[in-house]
Amino acid sequence: MFSDVDFLERLEILLDQPGMFNIQRVEDIQMIFTAEIHINRNESVGDWSLRFSRFVIEDCNTDLQNFDWSRIIRLYSGSDAHSIDLFKTLVKRFSESQVKR
Repeated sequence: MFSDVDFLERLEILLDQPGMFNIQRVEDIQMIFTAEIHINRNESVGDWSLRFSRFVIEDCNTDLQNFDWSRIIRLYSGSDAHSIDLFKTLVKRFSESQVKR
């Protein structure tokens, strides 16, 4: 099992060349998270995902409390490729906000 930091480092490698790993949209990224959380029972990644969802709701200034981060990102993106770029941007801003705390 990976910590959330280890998991995100591995995810960053995948996102450097998403086409090579058949990652074409934010929903593909969500599937990776779901597998890590449920199949590998990784509570650390699950906790990170919940914190990230709260951050995305706040950052996007929306009240979509029943939506997870991937659905909100999809709502604010214009294409599959843009959804991946928006995910990367939000993860970076989220990471920076966590360092400041």
